Amino acid sequence: MSITVAACFPKFKAHREAMGVRPNTIRVHEMWFTRWNIWRNERAYSDELHSVTSDELIAFLLYLREEHQVVHGRKGVERLSPYSILSAWRSLRALWTYLGEEGLVQAAQMTFFPRRVPMPRVDEEIRPTYSNVPSTTHMATVAR
Repeated sequence: MSITVAACFPKFKAHREAMGVRPNTIRVHEMWFTRWNIWRNERAYSDELHSVTSDELIAFLLYLREEHQVVHGRKGVERLSPYSILSAWRSLRALWTYLGEEGLVQAAQMTFFPRRVPMPRVDEEIRPTYSNVPSTTHMATVAR
């Protein structure tokens, strides 16, 4: 069965909604799918799902990392953060997993994530964490 790239997202979205996935998560998936589809159309890729290659998906992620720019009001134009690119990869992987489970992609295409389209690297940041539970040092200071 042949399906177009544009036709696969509504099926994925309906499946996610039926699973009870949060609306914000679905909106993120839709945003990345839309960006990928616009990018594909600008480069005149075939709309047939069976024609999508791992090289195409890698090229899209590289485009997001190296070329795509976002306007942020007063901050001006910026490149996407590594976390945003990871979000795009996760959304495409979720879509691809669904398409594989539904038998909508060919066997060779099912190996794209994570083997052939590797997860983007995001350097870990040390982020402060806060707890509602006071530390023992704090409790000892208050007790004095």
